[in-house]
Amino acid sequence: MPKPILIVVDDQPEMAEVVGFVAESVGFDVRIVGSGSAFQEVMAQCRPAVIVMDIFMPDMDGLELLIWLSKTGCTATLVLMSGYGDVYLSAAARLAAARSLTVAATLAKPIQVEDLSEILSRLVMSDPDLSAP
Repeated sequence: MPKPILIVVDDQPEMAEVVGFVAESVGFDVRIVGSGSAFQEVMAQCRPAVIVMDIFMPDMDGLELLIWLSKTGCTATLVLMSGYGDVYLSAAARLAAARSLTVAATLAKPIQVEDLSEILSRLVMSDPDLSAP
C-alpha cells in the first residue's frame, strides 16, 4: 500500500525541508514546492492527503490558495503556518472553514518540530485512509 502524500508549500526552503523531514519520519510521501503556482502544478499530478502551507508567499499567498483549493473541491487536510502571528492564522483558518476545507492545526513560525510531529502523527493514526503501510 502506498504512503499518503503530503505537500509542503513554503517559499522558505529551509522551513520546507524541516517540514518534509518530519512528515517523512511519520510515514508520508512528501512533495515540496516553493510557490503557489508550483503547488497548483503538483496538485494537478497527485491527490494529497495533507497539505502543510505557509500563509504568506510572494507569488500567491495562502489565502488565495485556500480559495483556489475550495474551488477545486480539495478534500486534503490542511495545516497552516505563518510567521506573522496568530491573527493571520486565525483569519486563514476561518476562511478555510467558511469554504468547507478541513484545518487540522495552525502553527506559528518558527514552528516547534515536536508539535508538527505530533500533529502529523495524529493525522496518520486517526484516519484509516492516511495509514502508512
